[in-house]
Amino acid sequence: MKNFKNMVMSGAVALLTATSFIACTDGNDWEVDSSYDRLFHSTQSSLSVTPTATTAEVSFGKTPNTTYYIMQVSKDSLFDGVDESAIVIKTFGEDGSITTTPYTLTGLAGDTKYYFRMKGRYVPQNVPAGAEACPNNQPKESHWVYLKKFSFKTKAEQIFNAITDEDRDETTIHLSWTPNAEVTNIEVLNGDEVVQNIQLSDEAKQAGELTVADLTPSTFYTFVIYNADAKRGTVSATTADASPAAEYKFACTGNLDADLKAVAAKAAADGKTSYSVTAIIKGGTTVDLKSLSDEGTDANLVIPSGMSVTFFGGAGAVPTLNFVKTMDIAGAHSSITFQNLNVVGTGYFINQSNAGSVSELNIIDCKVRGFKSNTFLRIQSASVSISKINVKNSVFTECGNNYAFFDLRNGSTSEVNIENSTFYNLCTNGKGLILSSGKNFSSVEIRNVTFYNVFGNNQYFIDFGSGYGATNFVIENCLFAKSADDVTKNIRSAVNPTVVNSWTTTTWAKTIKGVEALGLDDAAVFKNADEGDLTVINSGVASKNVGDPRWIVAE
Repeated sequence: MKNFKNMVMSGAVALLTATSFIACTDGNDWEVDSSYDRLFHSTQSSLSVTPTATTAEVSFGKTPNTTYYIMQVSKDSLFDGVDESAIVIKTFGEDGSITTTPYTLTGLAGDTKYYFRMKGRYVPQNVPAGAEACPNNQPKESHWVYLKKFSFKTKAEQIFNAITDEDRDETTIHLSWTPNAEVTNIEVLNGDEVVQNIQLSDEAKQAGELTVADLTPSTFYTFVIYNADAKRGTVSATTADASPAAEYKFACTGNLDADLKAVAAKAAADGKTSYSVTAIIKGGTTVDLKSLSDEGTDANLVIPSGMSVTFFGGAGAVPTLNFVKTMDIAGAHSSITFQNLNVVGTGYFINQSNAGSVSELNIIDCKVRGFKSNTFLRIQSASVSISKINVKNSVFTECGNNYAFFDLRNGSTSEVNIENSTFYNLCTNGKGLILSSGKNFSSVEIRNVTFYNVFGNNQYFIDFGSGYGATNFVIENCLFAKSADDVTKNIRSAVNPTVVNSWTTTTWAKTIKGVEALGLDDAAVFKNADEGDLTVINSGVASKNVGDPRWIVAE
């Protein structure tokens, strides 16, 4: 009996051994090269990559008997048999983490071409002891599979913040980006030319900001930030327009009176009696125009004699020049200019009685509000001369009371030129736009101007006085709407103006010879005139190119 049991046990062991042997046998009568014993790889048609700036989502067809997948990217070409020691390869999934589709590759560089390949790997699980050598229990890999076009390109990364008006100056632009980002340098390009290559300091990297200097005014630049050769952001901007050239330039400190006196002292030390000055008012700021009396009270600001000055609004939000008191133009001045400013006040802009002369008074690219206690500009003495008044690209509102907007009765003026400007809600109790009363002008030209709700109190729109006028008198491309009263006084002049392409709405009462009637009320012409929006909504009126061009919206 004992011998029978031993025989049974021996037979079972032999059978198990034979079974194990059979399980590890291919079943063929010929030898098989193990190098061909591989997994299927994902098909190329199932493989796709969707990149962002620093990631790429890989979708692929899963294959049978695959435990996980391995993916590789490189900026160098990848191919079967590549010498991996000679190139930089980034590998994903060696830890067995890629088991499903899609999978997202991370840590990529923006705007970069990457070559890509992937393969599957089989790792047997729960192998019985003693069966590790069985071919079916050996790890296996598929061949590499490549994208149809072998590579993909990440999108451009953007870590720069937008450049605002406050970031721009004449010769500098302030850049900012994500603090502590991995960056190395910034290229500054003018067109395709790299004009600066700035290596970033640790302080700049940590702060995420840098002011680029030594730029040219009114010039378009592109800024590219890199981490080594990887672009991490691109932004463009134009430097601010250059402030007007002058012998002396200064940035206003906030005490305009002291600033002007300091420049005048410097000019005197230099032996100059006539000189030009540009006073730059920093964007977004407000500077008071006033001086102090000996008693410490606010007083009129005197422009030093011999000084030709431009008050210029610097880059950024348009700054404000606040007329706490009026401007005194005593002495001699070649020019006084206000440019790119919000100009506000309650009293007079100029109310001159002391002897003084200005060859040119210029108001350019300004928005002027207030000065409605009396009027905007008044000459009180025959010893005062403002030879030429030029207004360009400016808007005036809530100005003037009791007197004409330009009250030039008592002094000397030869030219008034107004173009591409708007006058609205002003001089409703005043005496019109220009009041001369008894003097001839060499020239008055009003071109491309919009008037709305202006000039009341039973007064003329322009009044030279009986028997006087302007040798050259032109009204061209002007739009007149809503005179402040229904009195038909229009222009008193010895010479009728030459009127070209100028029109009125039905609410303008001051009939001007040569100005034609549109036959439309204000609501049919303007978007919201009572609120100061004089955008022309009537296509027929817009096509006439009449009035201030800022209100004509291109279709």
